[in-house]
Amino acid sequence: MPPFPKKPADRHDRLRYLAEVVWWVLSSAWLIFLRFPKWVRVLIAIWLLFGFVFKSCSVKDNDDDIASKNPAARTADKEAENAQKAAKLDEAAAKLDKLGSDPDSGKIKSDLLKASAEIVRDLSTQIQTAGNRWTGQLGVTPFTTDPAAPSRGSFAEEVFNRVFGTLSQVSPSQVKLRADAADQAALVAASQKAGDTYILQGRVSASTLSVSVIRSRDGSVLWTHDFATGESTAPDTADMVSRGVEDALSKEPHSP
Repeated sequence: MPPFPKKPADRHDRLRYLAEVVWWVLSSAWLIFLRFPKWVRVLIAIWLLFGFVFKSCSVKDNDDDIASKNPAARTADKEAENAQKAAKLDEAAAKLDKLGSDPDSGKIKSDLLKASAEIVRDLSTQIQTAGNRWTGQLGVTPFTTDPAAPSRGSFAEEVFNRVFGTLSQVSPSQVKLRADAADQAALVAASQKAGDTYILQGRVSASTLSVSVIRSRDGSVLWTHDFATGESTAPDTADMVSRGVEDALSKEPHSP
């Protein structure tokens, strides 16, 4: 252990003394860390990694800003971020397994390392599936506008972007952007080919937004609702649609 810094007699050297104390604390902590057995240092490193991952997962973006800006790109970024976190945890689990299989390790130490590896793998799985609120994949098509109400086009686009963004944040790996089709039969066929379980579509008229969730396997309607939009803003309407869709999907039992 390095000697503790001596307190200076001159008060003008107090800042330097404080810096020396900080350096002494860091140096002592590092020396103590190096004296730990290798398996203890690995566990400490894993604990620090957990802290970093949980802190990263707890950070929330501003909903109003992200719901209407490039939702498809945000979904891909979120999936990539979760995949990177899961890969790091899988790598840590592999290292713990390797240490636990070391013949020089005692039985208690080996069991502890293997148990830690299982915990890390479970956390990796939870991160990859974080946010899943329903079973299956949802294909979302852009909301269309009634030809009799062409001025409602911008409203339909904003509501769609916000709904897609909100659902993508709720369950990033289960929401996919799909192109609209010429008719319902073609849309169902394309959805089946893409592997979607459900299709979300909407149509805006002069004072109403009609939204439907369709089952891809047979084209049957899971949920539909007409939202009055005469006095509602796009954010308010999008919130109602998102809640309705999420509630309908979460109540649907899984069917292969």
